[in-house]
Order: sequence, then C-alpha cells, then structure tokens
Amino acid sequence: MSKEDSGHMRRVTVTLPQELVNALHDIAEDARVSVSEAVREALNHYLFTERWQSIGEVARNALEAGKTNQEVLAIVQAQFPGASTSLGSVSWYRSKLRRTDATVPTDREARERRSAIT
Repeated sequence: MSKEDSGHMRRVTVTLPQELVNALHDIAEDARVSVSEAVREALNHYLFTERWQSIGEVARNALEAGKTNQEVLAIVQAQFPGASTSLGSVSWYRSKLRRTDATVPTDREARERRSAIT
C-alpha cells in the first residue's frame, strides 16, 4: 500500500481471541508485512473473493436463468439480507455478463418474457 493510499484509511478497533491475534502476528511475520497489512489483506480476500463472489455468483445464476433485475435483487437480498446490493449493482452484473455471453437477456427482454408467461 502506498503512502498516497494511506490518507484514505480509517482506524477500526476490533476485539479478537488471542489465538487469532497470534495467527495474525505469525502471518505478518512470514509475509514480512505489518499486522495491519495482514488484516487488510485478509479482509480484502474475504470481502472481495468470498463474500462478493458469492453474491455475484447468486446474481449471475439468476441472470443466466432469465430473471429480471428486480427478481435478481430479491433473490440476492433473500440470501444475503445484510448486503447493500441495489438495482444498479444488478444492472452492472448483467452488463458485465452480456459482454461475454450474448445469451443473457437484457432486463427489458427478461421482463417481456415474464409478461408473456403470465
């Protein structure tokens, strides 16, 4: 992390069990980084690899199944109640998917298919 980036950081205090603190110190020492950097890396990995990948996976599956943006949002919110996913997020996922898979319908196409079924 560069010094330019450090101006955008906030200090957060957490309480951890001693075994987790010991593990963080070991990881930091092995990686030759500060404990703060080790925590940042762990949080980045969890948030952007584990947590968001799971939300993205749920959204992608629903989009590929032809769901509308509103339906995808409802599915994501049901499975991840604390997530801050919005219709804009779903629209972004759809746009990203359509760049590589033209079979993913637009939201309009998905809504038209839904109205044709009902």
